Amino acid sequence: MMTKSLSYAKLESILFDLGFVSQATTGSQRVFHHAETDTLIVLPPGSGDDTIDAIHLIAVRRMLVERGLVADADAFDALVSAGLQHA
Repeated sequence: MMTKSLSYAKLESILFDLGFVSQATTGSQRVFHHAETDTLIVLPPGSGDDTIDAIHLIAVRRMLVERGLVADADAFDALVSAGLQHA
């Protein structure tokens, strides 16, 4: 079951572990790129302990599954849970 809240820092850590890099942008949004799959994730402004809205977390999970970066929604949820337990 998907967590209802996750900080930007924890999601960023998950994305970096999956091979994403942060990209500079002229706007206030947060942009992450995965070169091998050419996957681009754009998030609204936020940082550190700010909580990501559930709709954005769902979109990230879907994108990672569709691009084959995680096996399925349960695998993403396991990554999130593991990250929360080590916080």
